[in-house]
Amino acid sequence: MLTNYFTLLDQQPQQDGSILFTVKLNPDCEVYEGHFPGNPVCPGVCNLQMLKECIEHYTGKTLIISDIKQCRYTAVISPLTQSILNFKAMITEAENGYSVQGTVFDERNIYIDIKFQLTINI
Repeated sequence: MLTNYFTLLDQQPQQDGSILFTVKLNPDCEVYEGHFPGNPVCPGVCNLQMLKECIEHYTGKTLIISDIKQCRYTAVISPLTQSILNFKAMITEAENGYSVQGTVFDERNIYIDIKFQLTINI
């Protein structure tokens, strides 16, 4: 679990069946002490964990990322300039977990385009 990396501000079902999560990144998180001091950039692996935790919050289940089918980082995310992000996710029940297709974005850019599988951690 990421402590102090982000705060889940909201999750709203959308008319197309997806869920829209809104998160706030914390620029004071210890992750940025090494990535990079004075010019913080969100580590890709931390962003993946954040997305997984959003899905866990929605499903109420503890999950493991079991397969990443596609993950495109299309722009750099910095908590200083993109502190509020949206994650629109289409979540489909799959064998032993969920299939997720989603996009991380704000009003200016798309940052991540992803398709991944989550398995329920028993």
